Amino acid sequence: GWQPFLTGATAMYKGAFVGDELWAVTNDRSGWCRLVAIPVATWEDESTWRELVPAKDGVKLTGVTLCGTRVAVTSIVHGSSCITVLTTDGSLVGELPLPGDGAVGKTAVGHLMSNMSDVVAADTEGDACTFVFSNLARPPAAFRANLRELTVQEIVASEVDAADLEIELREVEGPHGTVQYRVARRRETPLDGASPVVVTGYGGFNVPWLPCYWPTAAAWTALGGVWVHAHLRGGGEYDEAFWHDGRMHRKQGSFDDLFAVVEDLHRRGDATPDLTGVWGSSNGGLLVG
Repeated sequence: GWQPFLTGATAMYKGAFVGDELWAVTNDRSGWCRLVAIPVATWEDESTWRELVPAKDGVKLTGVTLCGTRVAVTSIVHGSSCITVLTTDGSLVGELPLPGDGAVGKTAVGHLMSNMSDVVAADTEGDACTFVFSNLARPPAAFRANLRELTVQEIVASEVDAADLEIELREVEGPHGTVQYRVARRRETPLDGASPVVVTGYGGFNVPWLPCYWPTAAAWTALGGVWVHAHLRGGGEYDEAFWHDGRMHRKQGSFDDLFAVVEDLHRRGDATPDLTGVWGSSNGGLLVG
Protein backbone atom coordinates (compact mmCIF):
# COMPACT_ATOMS: atom_id res chain seq x y z
CA GLY A 1 0.00 0.00 0.00
CA TRP A 2 0.84 3.68 -0.02
CA GLN A 3 3.42 4.86 2.51
CA PRO A 4 3.48 8.38 4.00
CA PHE A 5 6.38 10.50 2.72
CA LEU A 6 7.51 13.99 3.76
CA THR A 7 4.38 14.41 5.86
CA GLY A 8 4.03 17.81 7.45
CA ALA A 9 6.50 19.39 5.01
CA THR A 10 5.99 23.11 4.51
CA ALA A 11 8.77 23.62 1.94
CA MET A 12 8.69 22.75 -1.77
CA TYR A 13 10.15 19.38 -2.80
CA LYS A 14 10.14 19.05 -6.60
CA GLY A 15 12.13 16.34 -8.30
CA ALA A 16 12.50 12.72 -9.38
CA PHE A 17 13.17 9.34 -7.80
CA VAL A 18 16.75 8.20 -8.41
CA GLY A 19 17.14 4.68 -7.08
CA ASP A 20 15.85 4.60 -3.51
CA GLU A 21 16.08 8.38 -3.08
CA LEU A 22 14.00 11.37 -4.02
CA TRP A 23 16.26 13.98 -5.60
CA ALA A 24 14.40 17.18 -4.89
CA VAL A 25 14.88 20.87 -5.56
CA THR A 26 13.76 22.47 -2.33
CA ASN A 27 13.47 25.93 -0.81
CA ASP A 28 13.71 24.60 2.75
CA ARG A 29 16.79 26.72 3.51
CA SER A 30 17.11 29.28 0.73
CA GLY A 31 14.88 31.00 -1.76
CA TRP A 32 17.47 30.18 -4.44
CA CYS A 33 16.83 26.47 -3.68
CA ARG A 34 19.21 23.54 -3.21
CA LEU A 35 19.20 19.95 -4.48
CA VAL A 36 18.96 17.20 -1.86
CA ALA A 37 18.79 13.40 -2.06
CA ILE A 38 16.21 12.10 0.44
CA PRO A 39 16.31 8.33 1.21
CA VAL A 40 12.80 6.93 1.02
CA ALA A 41 13.42 4.53 3.92
CA THR A 42 14.84 7.12 6.33
CA TRP A 43 13.24 10.36 5.18
CA GLU A 44 12.22 11.29 8.72
CA ASP A 45 15.89 11.47 9.75
CA GLU A 46 17.29 14.54 8.02
CA SER A 47 20.82 13.50 8.98
CA THR A 48 20.53 10.84 6.25
CA TRP A 49 19.75 13.41 3.56
CA ARG A 50 22.55 14.27 1.11
CA GLU A 51 23.01 17.78 -0.22
CA LEU A 52 23.99 17.38 -3.87
CA VAL A 53 23.92 21.01 -5.01
CA PRO A 54 24.01 23.71 -2.33
CA ALA A 55 21.99 26.89 -2.64
CA LYS A 56 23.97 29.65 -4.31
CA ASP A 57 23.02 33.30 -4.62
CA GLY A 58 22.29 34.12 -8.24
CA VAL A 59 21.49 30.53 -9.28
CA LYS A 60 17.77 29.67 -9.27
CA LEU A 61 17.45 25.86 -9.28
CA THR A 62 14.29 24.87 -11.15
CA GLY A 63 14.22 21.13 -11.71
CA VAL A 64 15.84 17.70 -11.87
CA THR A 65 15.23 15.00 -14.50
CA LEU A 66 16.59 11.43 -14.50
CA CYS A 67 17.97 10.60 -17.96
CA GLY A 68 19.31 7.04 -18.01
CA THR A 69 22.39 6.99 -15.78
CA ARG A 70 22.70 10.76 -15.77
CA VAL A 71 20.67 13.50 -14.11
CA ALA A 72 19.91 16.88 -15.69
CA VAL A 73 19.64 19.73 -13.18
CA THR A 74 18.10 22.89 -14.64
CA SER A 75 18.59 26.41 -13.32
CA ILE A 76 18.24 30.07 -14.23
CA VAL A 77 21.20 32.48 -14.05
CA HIS A 78 20.77 36.16 -14.94
CA GLY A 79 17.38 35.36 -16.43
CA SER A 80 18.78 32.68 -18.77
CA SER A 81 18.55 28.86 -18.73
CA CYS A 82 21.40 26.57 -17.67
CA ILE A 83 21.69 22.76 -17.46
CA THR A 84 24.13 20.95 -15.15
CA VAL A 85 24.75 17.19 -15.45
CA LEU A 86 25.33 14.81 -12.51
CA THR A 87 25.88 11.06 -12.24
CA THR A 88 23.37 9.02 -10.24
CA ASP A 89 25.75 9.02 -7.27
CA GLY A 90 25.72 12.82 -7.24
CA SER A 91 29.09 13.49 -8.86
CA LEU A 92 29.36 16.51 -11.14
CA VAL A 93 29.82 15.74 -14.84
CA GLY A 94 29.70 19.32 -16.11
CA GLU A 95 27.63 21.99 -17.84
CA LEU A 96 25.82 21.52 -21.13
CA PRO A 97 26.92 23.96 -23.85
CA LEU A 98 23.59 25.54 -24.76
CA PRO A 99 23.19 27.42 -28.07
CA GLY A 100 23.30 30.76 -26.24
CA ASP A 101 21.61 32.83 -23.54
CA GLY A 102 17.93 32.11 -23.70
CA ALA A 103 15.09 29.83 -22.66
CA VAL A 104 14.96 26.03 -22.38
CA GLY A 105 11.71 24.09 -22.08
CA LYS A 106 9.83 21.02 -23.25
CA THR A 107 8.07 23.37 -25.68
CA ALA A 108 8.91 26.81 -27.00
CA VAL A 109 7.43 28.40 -23.87
CA GLY A 110 7.87 25.41 -21.55
CA HIS A 111 10.08 27.46 -19.24
CA LEU A 112 6.99 29.36 -18.09
CA MET A 113 5.78 26.30 -16.16
CA SER A 114 9.18 25.21 -14.86
CA ASN A 115 8.09 25.82 -11.27
CA MET A 116 5.60 22.93 -11.70
CA SER A 117 7.00 20.57 -14.36
CA ASP A 118 10.30 19.32 -15.77
CA VAL A 119 12.19 21.67 -18.04
CA VAL A 120 13.69 18.92 -20.23
CA ALA A 121 12.39 15.51 -21.38
CA ALA A 122 14.36 12.34 -20.74
CA ASP A 123 15.18 10.61 -24.02
CA THR A 124 13.98 7.02 -24.47
CA GLU A 125 17.48 5.90 -25.47
CA GLY A 126 20.80 6.44 -23.73
CA ASP A 127 21.86 9.05 -21.22
CA ALA A 128 20.21 11.92 -23.03
CA CYS A 129 17.47 14.51 -22.91
CA THR A 130 15.61 16.64 -25.42
CA PHE A 131 14.41 20.23 -25.17
CA VAL A 132 13.41 23.29 -27.15
CA PHE A 133 15.70 26.32 -27.07
CA SER A 134 15.14 29.87 -28.27
CA ASN A 135 16.12 33.43 -27.46
CA LEU A 136 15.19 36.90 -28.64
CA ALA A 137 17.21 36.48 -31.84
CA ARG A 138 16.90 32.71 -32.37
CA PRO A 139 13.57 31.04 -33.24
CA PRO A 140 12.64 27.82 -31.41
CA ALA A 141 14.43 24.62 -32.44
CA ALA A 142 14.58 21.17 -30.84
CA PHE A 143 17.82 19.76 -29.45
CA ARG A 144 19.10 16.46 -28.09
CA ALA A 145 21.79 16.53 -25.43
CA ASN A 146 24.18 13.62 -24.81
CA LEU A 147 24.72 13.84 -21.06
CA ARG A 148 27.77 11.57 -21.12
CA GLU A 149 29.70 13.51 -23.71
CA LEU A 150 28.19 16.92 -22.81
CA THR A 151 27.26 17.62 -26.42
CA VAL A 152 24.14 19.25 -27.85
CA GLN A 153 22.80 18.52 -31.35
CA GLU A 154 19.99 20.25 -33.19
CA ILE A 155 17.42 17.64 -34.26
CA VAL A 156 14.55 19.81 -35.54
CA ALA A 157 15.49 23.14 -37.06
CA SER A 158 13.38 26.25 -36.88
CA GLU A 159 11.20 27.10 -39.85
CA VAL A 160 11.84 30.82 -39.30
CA ASP A 161 14.99 32.70 -40.25
CA ALA A 162 17.01 34.01 -37.32
CA ALA A 163 17.27 37.76 -36.88
CA ASP A 164 20.64 39.53 -36.80
CA LEU A 165 20.19 41.23 -33.44
CA GLU A 166 22.49 42.68 -30.84
CA ILE A 167 21.34 41.79 -27.33
CA GLU A 168 22.73 43.54 -24.26
CA LEU A 169 22.08 42.53 -20.64
CA ARG A 170 21.86 45.53 -18.30
CA GLU A 171 21.24 46.30 -14.64
CA VAL A 172 19.68 49.26 -12.89
CA GLU A 173 19.01 49.91 -9.21
CA GLY A 174 15.31 50.30 -8.49
CA PRO A 175 13.48 51.11 -5.24
CA HIS A 176 13.59 47.43 -4.20
CA GLY A 177 16.99 46.40 -5.50
CA THR A 178 18.68 45.44 -8.75
CA VAL A 179 16.59 45.07 -11.91
CA GLN A 180 18.00 43.28 -14.96
CA TYR A 181 16.80 43.84 -18.50
CA ARG A 182 17.86 43.02 -22.05
CA VAL A 183 17.97 45.41 -25.00
CA ALA A 184 17.54 43.86 -28.45
CA ARG A 185 17.96 45.67 -31.78
CA ARG A 186 19.37 45.27 -35.26
CA ARG A 187 23.00 46.31 -35.53
CA GLU A 188 22.10 49.22 -37.79
CA THR A 189 19.32 50.50 -35.50
CA PRO A 190 20.61 53.55 -33.60
CA LEU A 191 20.35 53.58 -29.82
CA ASP A 192 20.27 57.34 -29.44
CA GLY A 193 16.65 58.14 -28.67
CA ALA A 194 15.61 58.38 -32.32
CA SER A 195 14.34 54.78 -32.55
CA PRO A 196 10.96 53.73 -31.09
CA VAL A 197 11.31 51.50 -28.03
CA VAL A 198 8.93 48.89 -26.63
CA VAL A 199 9.45 47.61 -23.07
CA THR A 200 7.89 44.29 -22.04
CA GLY A 201 7.73 42.26 -18.85
CA TYR A 202 5.61 39.85 -16.82
CA GLY A 203 6.37 39.92 -13.10
CA GLY A 204 3.81 37.52 -11.69
CA PHE A 205 2.97 34.18 -10.08
CA ASN A 206 6.60 33.08 -9.60
CA VAL A 207 6.64 32.39 -13.37
CA PRO A 208 10.06 32.72 -15.06
CA TRP A 209 9.78 35.21 -17.94
CA LEU A 210 12.91 34.27 -19.90
CA PRO A 211 14.15 35.91 -23.13
CA CYS A 212 12.59 33.42 -25.55
CA TYR A 213 11.78 34.08 -29.19
CA TRP A 214 8.71 36.27 -29.61
CA PRO A 215 7.28 36.99 -33.10
CA THR A 216 6.18 40.47 -32.03
CA ALA A 217 9.73 41.30 -30.96
CA ALA A 218 11.13 39.87 -34.20
CA ALA A 219 8.76 41.97 -36.30
CA TRP A 220 9.36 45.10 -34.23
CA THR A 221 13.14 44.92 -34.43
CA ALA A 222 13.01 44.04 -38.15
CA LEU A 223 11.13 47.29 -38.71
CA GLY A 224 13.83 49.27 -36.91
CA GLY A 225 12.48 49.32 -33.38
CA VAL A 226 14.20 48.50 -30.08
CA TRP A 227 12.78 45.70 -27.91
CA VAL A 228 13.42 45.63 -24.16
CA HIS A 229 12.84 42.45 -22.14
CA ALA A 230 12.61 43.30 -18.42
CA HIS A 231 12.87 40.88 -15.47
CA LEU A 232 10.38 42.22 -12.93
CA ARG A 233 9.67 41.39 -9.32
CA GLY A 234 6.77 39.02 -8.88
CA GLY A 235 8.23 36.68 -11.50
CA GLY A 236 10.22 33.49 -11.02
CA GLU A 237 13.57 34.32 -12.59
CA TYR A 238 15.36 34.83 -9.29
CA ASP A 239 14.90 33.88 -5.62
CA GLU A 240 11.73 33.77 -3.55
CA ALA A 241 12.28 37.28 -2.20
CA PHE A 242 12.15 38.52 -5.80
CA TRP A 243 8.78 36.78 -6.19
CA HIS A 244 7.29 37.98 -2.89
CA ASP A 245 8.46 41.56 -3.46
CA GLY A 246 6.12 41.80 -6.44
CA ARG A 247 2.94 40.06 -5.30
CA MET A 248 -0.13 40.61 -3.13
CA HIS A 249 0.32 43.72 -0.95
CA ARG A 250 3.79 44.23 -2.51
CA LYS A 251 2.53 44.18 -6.10
CA GLN A 252 3.75 47.75 -6.55
CA GLY A 253 7.24 46.22 -6.69
CA SER A 254 6.54 44.91 -10.22
CA PHE A 255 5.48 48.36 -11.41
CA ASP A 256 8.41 50.07 -9.70
CA ASP A 257 10.83 47.75 -11.52
CA LEU A 258 9.21 48.57 -14.86
CA PHE A 259 9.47 52.31 -14.14
CA ALA A 260 13.13 51.86 -13.17
CA VAL A 261 13.90 50.23 -16.53
CA VAL A 262 12.08 52.92 -18.54
CA GLU A 263 13.72 55.72 -16.56
CA ASP A 264 17.15 54.12 -17.06
CA LEU A 265 16.60 54.01 -20.84
CA HIS A 266 15.65 57.71 -20.78
CA ARG A 267 18.55 58.64 -18.52
CA ARG A 268 21.01 56.93 -20.85
CA GLY A 269 19.54 58.73 -23.84
CA ASP A 270 18.58 55.43 -25.49
CA ALA A 271 14.88 56.32 -25.56
CA THR A 272 12.60 59.32 -25.26
CA PRO A 273 9.15 59.44 -23.61
CA ASP A 274 7.42 60.23 -26.91
CA LEU A 275 8.89 57.11 -28.54
CA THR A 276 8.56 54.67 -25.60
CA GLY A 277 5.78 52.09 -25.33
CA VAL A 278 4.99 49.14 -23.08
CA TRP A 279 3.58 45.77 -24.11
CA GLY A 280 2.56 42.60 -22.30
CA SER A 281 0.17 39.66 -22.34
CA SER A 282 -1.76 37.86 -19.61
CA ASN A 283 -0.29 39.11 -16.31
CA GLY A 284 1.95 41.32 -18.46
CA GLY A 285 -1.21 42.87 -19.85
CA LEU A 286 -2.26 43.79 -16.32
CA LEU A 287 1.22 45.26 -15.90
CA VAL A 288 0.67 47.47 -18.95
CA GLY A 289 -2.77 48.51 -17.69
